Amino acid sequence: MKVLVVNSGSSSIKYQLFDMTDESVLAKGLVERIGISDSIINHYPSDREPVITHQDIPNHRVGIKLMMDALLHSDYGVIKETRAEACEGLEFLGVKIDPEKNKVHGKEAIISNNNSRVKVMVIPTNEELMIAKDTIEISANL
Repeated sequence: MKVLVVNSGSSSIKYQLFDMTDESVLAKGLVERIGISDSIINHYPSDREPVITHQDIPNHRVGIKLMMDALLHSDYGVIKETRAEACEGLEFLGVKIDPEKNKVHGKEAIISNNNSRVKVMVIPTNEELMIAKDTIEISANL
């Protein structure tokens, strides 16, 4: 399991991504000077050279997006294909993921290959919306 810890201040975002299987740090970083000129994102993957980027970061929304982009980046990111990772070790059940089919985003699809004994599907969800609706319902009943 991976755990992302985020500490957001008034003009910065600090983050660390942990692999809890061995409590190692996969990456850490700092988004600095949010809303101030000369903004910087410092991304430190544990197994590669640091990546320092200077660009305008007008607000925390952009800062969070840049943090996630760094963590998911194809060259220096440390979070790889999470669907495939979720299915790793399930081959004994007949699960086989098709890498091409697994590239789908934003729509319902079958991502297992034609020889898989188990059908693996992607079903898009909007978990944030469901959490917001549940929160409104719970708070209305207090």
